[in-house]
Amino acid sequence: MLKRGSKIGSWWWSIDSVTFLIIFSLMIISLLLVGSAGPAVAARIGATKFHFFQRHIVFICLSLMLIIIISCFGRQAVKILSICGFFIILCALILLLYFGNEVKGAKRWFSIMGFALQPSEFLKPFYAVTIGSILSKEYKERFLFCIIAHIIVSSLLMLQPDFGATMTISIVVGIQLFISEIPMRWIFCIIFFIGFVILIAYNLMPHVASRINHFLYPEHAENYQVTKSLQSFESGGLLGRGPGEGIVKYSLPDAHTDFIFAVAAEELGAIFCVLLLLLFLIVFIRGVLISTKINDRFVLYATVGLLSYLMIQSIFNSGVSMDLFPTKGMTLPFISYGGSSIISFSIAIGIYLSITKKSYLPGRFAG
Repeated sequence: MLKRGSKIGSWWWSIDSVTFLIIFSLMIISLLLVGSAGPAVAARIGATKFHFFQRHIVFICLSLMLIIIISCFGRQAVKILSICGFFIILCALILLLYFGNEVKGAKRWFSIMGFALQPSEFLKPFYAVTIGSILSKEYKERFLFCIIAHIIVSSLLMLQPDFGATMTISIVVGIQLFISEIPMRWIFCIIFFIGFVILIAYNLMPHVASRINHFLYPEHAENYQVTKSLQSFESGGLLGRGPGEGIVKYSLPDAHTDFIFAVAAEELGAIFCVLLLLLFLIVFIRGVLISTKINDRFVLYATVGLLSYLMIQSIFNSGVSMDLFPTKGMTLPFISYGGSSIISFSIAIGIYLSITKKSYLPGRFAG
């Protein structure tokens, strides 16, 4: 047992240790699944067998360090970190338009020392905290500032273009504004804006239109990835074929990233997949309940924003694998391979653990 009097014990007992253990468990599951799917993908691209697994171990270790370090920060330090991070990422999004690597007509990544970094992923935690900080202020113009900030951010993302990221952050900002008791006129503006973005993307981005059409009219199109993904659910059944025993991953593109949920379904079964999604739901519900006990609107708005990203991506990623949503390159948090994604969510969890320490709860000891 960790003693509360020691530094490690004080840290452990001050944070939401249940959420930390859940996130740690997701990372262990991630190592299992990436270790299973990675070699199959590596063989198709001519990389060494454990290319993805070895890199993923580095990402996991770095992510754990980030969670622990950031969780030790005070609330004011987290605000400063997030606001500074937000403006740095905004600058990176601008530079990305000129110096980013172009893949299939989109500029979303920087290539640094052999690693692909996606600024839009790092934007999410810092943006959620920044919006939460603005909404927690008393001035009347706070809603207008949020709308202006969102128009700027969305415009930079659409110029890449990255329709998925634009929609995700729009939904999260909409949720944050909704719980902040925003006037109805602003809600209508948000709904109109989201509808406008969808319309523009559908008419100006052929890949977006194609994915939406494939989803709405599956009888007129064949989606190879989704077809293979559904086969994995049929093959796995309730209990799965066993760890490492899946076969669909050898022909399923992006089996280690966007469709890793399908690998889990085939090897570990549908029951395991349900339990996996329940873990994400538990983290979200715990976070919201804990933040409501702290008498600070900033904590509530920031926590809801941070954990909404986690919940939305887990729902959307799993839904795509089951043909419930149009295909979109969106990772399963803490499970899929990808440095930008797992580090981004680790920053989010680190910030959540920091601003919801038990020292901020009424009647609790200082941590």
